[in-house]
Amino acid sequence: MFFICLLLNTFTHATVINEYYQKIESSGAHIGYAIIREEFLSEKNQFIITSFIKTNDAGGSITESLKAYATAEKSDPISYQYTLLVGKKTKTIDAVVRKNVLYGTIVENKAKKTLQTKFDKEKDTFFSSFLGQKLLKRGLTQGKNYNYDAVAEEDGQISKGKIEIIEQKNDTYKILNDFKQNRFYSYMTPKGVIMETDNPITKIKTKWVATKKEAVGEIPYPESILKTLFGTIPEVSKK
Repeated sequence: MFFICLLLNTFTHATVINEYYQKIESSGAHIGYAIIREEFLSEKNQFIITSFIKTNDAGGSITESLKAYATAEKSDPISYQYTLLVGKKTKTIDAVVRKNVLYGTIVENKAKKTLQTKFDKEKDTFFSSFLGQKLLKRGLTQGKNYNYDAVAEEDGQISKGKIEIIEQKNDTYKILNDFKQNRFYSYMTPKGVIMETDNPITKIKTKWVATKKEAVGEIPYPESILKTLFGTIPEVSKK
C-alpha cells in the first residue's frame, strides 16, 4: 500500500481542497489524533481522500490509514487502499471497482483472501469516506434526510446508512449519521470540513484543531509512514 501511495505522490500533482488535524477524545481524555486530506486530481478528474488515525493504549493502540479515489463529478467509487494495525494484529485491503463490482485482496495477520462485492445498479453506492462530498453535491439544507448505501472501507462490504441534517448554526451543519449500527453527530462546514464528531453512546469525540501539536500531544507520530502516505505532512490545519 505505502509503495503505491509513494508512487502516486511522486508522479501526480493534486490540488488540496481540505486538510486538517482532529484531536480524538474519550470521555474528555485525549486518546488519539487524525489527519485528513481531500484533493482534486485534475488530469484524471478524480477526488482523493487520505486519512490517518493513531491512538494511544487507552484508545486501543490503533493505527489506521486510508487512501480512496472517486470520480469528481458523482463520487463514483474507483479504488482504495486500507491498512489497520491493532497491537500486533494487521489487516490490509486493496480494492478496485470495475463494472459495478468491487474486487479486493484482504491480508489479515498474513492470511490472504479475495473479496467480491456487487453493487446494485439502481443505487448510488459510494465509499463511506466520500459521504461529505455526496452531501455537498446533494445540498445541505436543515431538515433534509438522506438514505444511502456505502462501502465500509474497513471490510469492503456495503451497508445502509441514514443522514439527518438537524440544524444550521454559525455556518456549521449539525448532522446525525446512522451507519453500521453506529449513531453519531457530525458538525460540517459548507466546504465539507468536519469540525467535530460526537458519539453520545461511546463518549468518543473528534475535534478540529489548528495545529499538529494540539492534535498529537504525546502520542507517537510515525513521520516516515506519514511522509509516504501524504507526501508532505501538514503542520497546520486549513479550512
